[in-house]
Amino acid sequence: MKRGTPFPRVILDRQWRYVEANEAVSPVVKRARDQIIGRTVWEVCPWLRGTEKGAMLTRAMRRQVAVQGRFRSLSRPGLDIMLTAAPVEGGGLEVIWSYSEATAMPQPSAKRFG
Repeated sequence: MKRGTPFPRVILDRQWRYVEANEAVSPVVKRARDQIIGRTVWEVCPWLRGTEKGAMLTRAMRRQVAVQGRFRSLSRPGLDIMLTAAPVEGGGLEVIWSYSEATAMPQPSAKRFG
């Protein structure tokens, strides 16, 4: 794992346990790296259960496919989270996330087409 990257990156095994995490993860999960290694993502981040982010990660793990999504940050207003997950050898996932300025969602026009 590239520990020098500015983006939070983790490796999860098939049982959802953190097996690797870079330094950028600690401020996000509000725990030191040594406090998350060996624990499951659901123990460390219980707020992911029942969310689009959690569903996306579950889909990636079950199907062993790469996924990417953009979500509004609840903890950092005005920012979006770009979340990417990809399968790793052995059946786990590498998860990377970054932040960007929130973009306004386009609004549908009142005109009808056709």
